[in-house]
Amino acid sequence: MRKIGINQAEIDSTKIIEDSECCLVVPAIIAREGVFKHPEGMVYYPADEIREAAWTAENVWIVAEKHPDTLILTDRYEIKGRVENPIFSSDISGIIANLRFYKKFNDPNFLADIKSGKRKDVSWGYFYDEDLTSGEWQGQHYDSVRRNFLVNHVAAGVPVGRCTWPYCGIAVDQVIRKPAADPWEETEDYIRSGHKEPSDTCRTIDISEEQGIKAITCKYGDKWDIQSYLFSKEKGWTKEKAQAWFNEHKTADSVEVSQPTMEVDPLKEIERAKRLLGS
Repeated sequence: MRKIGINQAEIDSTKIIEDSECCLVVPAIIAREGVFKHPEGMVYYPADEIREAAWTAENVWIVAEKHPDTLILTDRYEIKGRVENPIFSSDISGIIANLRFYKKFNDPNFLADIKSGKRKDVSWGYFYDEDLTSGEWQGQHYDSVRRNFLVNHVAAGVPVGRCTWPYCGIAVDQVIRKPAADPWEETEDYIRSGHKEPSDTCRTIDISEEQGIKAITCKYGDKWDIQSYLFSKEKGWTKEKAQAWFNEHKTADSVEVSQPTMEVDPLKEIERAKRLLGS
């Protein structure tokens, strides 16, 4: 049975290919081999299947901040750019491509966030065939395999990626590193705790702008919990300091952050989360 799926990657826009009156162009890794958590379990994305699908990403449209509500792109007004020159790289077992954003279709603040690194995540939408064969990849168990990918679109500026930078995303000069067993990740800008698997619905909140601490919150069932923390290295955070802070505040992992609705003020929810975390 043919299905529609999405998988995410995190951006680091330290490399800009073009910043002209017309367009902003940045390089990205939009897909990579690995085992990723989905609602139905752990899913394996084989390198061979990604390699065969690389050419189908040529000139697919880019959308902003989230995937279309229909999961496939059906509205031309959602188009913000296109994907160029997708190539499968055996060095990273993934697809490298350029993302071209059309400035006339994008909010200038959104593009500024892409350039500054505030919008770090991309996510690809695709058709696939499901293979229910289970197994292991590099010691990681998986429950099923996705095959026969056909790329439909790429979403930029989504809240959080399953395959995060520097393993996926923009600025591909730092992605040759192999994922480590240590759940703590150090990037050029952040120390990131990885104490929980992300879900399909996540968003980022500021815990303390002064201290340089953010939290990625994800929806698990009917509740929102903190998936991981981001500690800004610009504010002096090291891995050791971040781990000490996390150990002191880890009881706050179960803080619930409500999904914004007409009845819920998201700003009040963020302030409530900050108070509960003792910042």
